Amino acid sequence: MIFCNKIWVHAEDNLLKSAKSGIVIELDTGDILYEYKMDEVRFPASTTKIMTIKLIMDAIHDGKLKHDQLITTSEYASSMGGSQIYLAPNEQMTVDDLLKAVVIASANDAAVALAEAVAGTEELFVKKMNEEAINLGMKNTHYLNATGLHEEGHVTTAHDLSIIARELLAKYGDEIIPLSSMYETYLRKDTDKPFWLVNTNKLIKGKNEIDGLKTGWTNQAGYCLVATKKANGMRIISVVMGAPTVDGRNQDTINLLNYTFANFEKQLISPKGSIVQTEENILMNPSIYNIVLSQDIARMIEKNAKDGIINYEIRIDDQKITSGEGQKIGKLYVYIDDKLYKIIDLELKEKVKKSNFLELFAIIFSKIL
Repeated sequence: MIFCNKIWVHAEDNLLKSAKSGIVIELDTGDILYEYKMDEVRFPASTTKIMTIKLIMDAIHDGKLKHDQLITTSEYASSMGGSQIYLAPNEQMTVDDLLKAVVIASANDAAVALAEAVAGTEELFVKKMNEEAINLGMKNTHYLNATGLHEEGHVTTAHDLSIIARELLAKYGDEIIPLSSMYETYLRKDTDKPFWLVNTNKLIKGKNEIDGLKTGWTNQAGYCLVATKKANGMRIISVVMGAPTVDGRNQDTINLLNYTFANFEKQLISPKGSIVQTEENILMNPSIYNIVLSQDIARMIEKNAKDGIINYEIRIDDQKITSGEGQKIGKLYVYIDDKLYKIIDLELKEKVKKSNFLELFAIIFSKIL
């Protein structure tokens, strides 16, 4: 879990000229670099599909779906309307092609076909969406469908969208970015019914290095965009919601990203694998073992800003070490200027197990000698 307790730009310093709310975060640190009405509840339109895509990717990685698996389109999925690839009832398409249609072209029929493949029905899939939102701490989000087609009560916030976008990119960015950065491609290319996919995010075609992530629009939601760009050792995620025009949405996004890269940099405090503590326990083999960071400790800082004072608190669960329950055996609490900044899992650098009688006897004997 990451605590983000510094927001550099306040609401009165509004960088948004069109959108009604927005936020900017950095992927690895989770630090909030800008926000404007980030917790204002709004309709998400097709930015909903970030959660849909995340659950689909979970299913693929859990082995519940396979990349080349053929999915049969239901009558219900084919009836979605809005952005679609015009799947016919009983038409079959691979998981990979359906996923491509969702990420690139925001296809509602493809999204529901995949949702049904994961959970049996869209209703059960939506239940999973809401459970995941709770698990991730998305406090102001409630889903009613897998697509973002307008329904009263289907809501989220810019802040919550940044949380699910970060989760998706942290886990599956290497697989999703090649799709979200693709401007055009074809489905059913070698059939009598080819379909030209064109990305709904026109910013990826420019020279600004934006390579994702998801657009959204309905009359009620306005124009929304969750965008991402990687440069200078940072991957930045921006969210804008409720813009009245696509041009306004795009310009606000560019303004946010330009501001962020111009004013912030990432500072690596301590890399993953750094030894936090070395312990000795003759009941374990090896009897001397190292406890290390499970991930980098990094933070975002304003360029040319003074460093804050960093302190740490180590909490080790010795029972997890002696019982062999797993690699995660403690927490490192990181404080900056006496404020809790983040909590990092600690793990064992080397595998340890309980010593058997002969191993224990040898250790004791060596110490006596």
